[in-house]
Amino acid sequence: MGAQPVQDTETSSALISSHYLDEQDLSEKLKSELQWFELENKLLNLWEH
Repeated sequence: MGAQPVQDTETSSALISSHYLDEQDLSEKLKSELQWFELENKLLNLWEH
């Protein structure tokens, strides 16, 4: 089996990106993920002390 062309991966990630943009407001999604990330960090810091 030969190596897969890189273009296929780039095409699918572009399709996924446009799909997400169609589905929801991307900035809102990123904001909520950031909030979860910060929350997890706070919890981890509490456990360490």
